[in-house]
Amino acid sequence: MSEKENIKILLAPLNWGLGHASRIFSLIKEIERQGINTTIAADGNALEFLKKEFPHLKSIKIPDLKIKYYTKLGAKWSILLSYNKISKQIKKENKFLQEIVKKNGKFHIIISDNRYGLHHKDSYNVIISHQHRVVLKGFWKFLSFIPNYKIKTWLRKFHLCLIPDFQGKNNLSGKLSHPSAHQNTLYTGPLSRFEEKTASNIGSEIPIVFSGPDPLKTHLIDKIVGILKESKHKFVVFGGNPSLKQNYKTHNINFMWHAESNQIEKAIDNAPLVISTGGYSSIMDIYLKNKKAIFVPFKGQTEQIYISEHLNSSKLFTFVQWKKLGNLEDKIDEILAKNFVPRETNYKPTQQQLITTIIENYKNTKCKTY
Repeated sequence: MSEKENIKILLAPLNWGLGHASRIFSLIKEIERQGINTTIAADGNALEFLKKEFPHLKSIKIPDLKIKYYTKLGAKWSILLSYNKISKQIKKENKFLQEIVKKNGKFHIIISDNRYGLHHKDSYNVIISHQHRVVLKGFWKFLSFIPNYKIKTWLRKFHLCLIPDFQGKNNLSGKLSHPSAHQNTLYTGPLSRFEEKTASNIGSEIPIVFSGPDPLKTHLIDKIVGILKESKHKFVVFGGNPSLKQNYKTHNINFMWHAESNQIEKAIDNAPLVISTGGYSSIMDIYLKNKKAIFVPFKGQTEQIYISEHLNSSKLFTFVQWKKLGNLEDKIDEILAKNFVPRETNYKPTQQQLITTIIENYKNTKCKTY
């Protein structure tokens, strides 16, 4: 048995839409390629997605963070009012991990995607996160110290933080992760389940990629579909819900509530334009594919709104605010009419280099958290 085959890795994405699960897709494939013992831990749609993509891997159901959305108050109040509850759930999550280790044995390396409770004193703990701070405006700005202090405290529990972005001025996440709030950070470049290759642009169907938590996602789907059902353009909606099996077509819109990764990738490859919620994983996918895109950030969700504004000011993508969705058809025509200059993706380091670095760090660490 090789040295790597003796290493056990646990990978655990947050179940908040499929974004966190999809962006560790390429890491799981590379870890498997290197012959390392791999276990997946997740819940809900994230777990269903990964089990479907990697049915041969051992999987563990682990409770997820539950953020209640007060629809009348908006996401800002929902998140701020939930921080004490989130802190308690993170402690509960960590306690659950202790039980998992007792039952399954030690994991030499734990890679968590935005799950702050998944660290263990006897493991080398890695967290994937692009949000090291919350950027609030106006009246809300003075409240930002609350989540920012919490995030910094949670990050300290990990040996290494992977930021799926470019380091320096030309980046995707802006002030959210530049500079890093962690003392040991590696900027990985975008993480995506898709292959980096030249897209064809041969189709006319426009993919609409929805990802994120309900009820926000369902509300946005209903609103956008209501606006575009009389459009002269054709659309395919990817709803990101593995529990819904039935796909159907109505008007000019083809609904695919859950699709295989290769189906979504092919649709994006052939598309003249992509419409998506402002989830960071979707942004990385579309950036890697060198596509025109319009992002529609969830109403009141500060992270998506900030990133959409940042990408718009950087002239990488454009976005439409929730309150201006009535102009979406005009925005589609405007973007389609523009010439597009392919971006330099500079997609480095490779997944192989990244996993090798993590393993080398593990070997050189006594596996005690900071």
